[in-house]
Amino acid sequence: MLEALTTEAILSLATVGVSGLAICGTIVALKATQRKQSRVDVDAIVKTAPYHRLHNVVQTNGV
Repeated sequence: MLEALTTEAILSLATVGVSGLAICGTIVALKATQRKQSRVDVDAIVKTAPYHRLHNVVQTNGV
């Protein structure tokens, strides 16, 4: 069966196969390095915010 295939055809198929594997490996590697986004709890952020530091940022009327 392989006698019908020429050397050029076998090398071309091998090159296409290796290129496909390289592309798939690159996609898998890029997906693995992406950060997982966690959900943000806005209530917890507001409760723990450093409001005591706002006196330098927000202009007040001496209140």
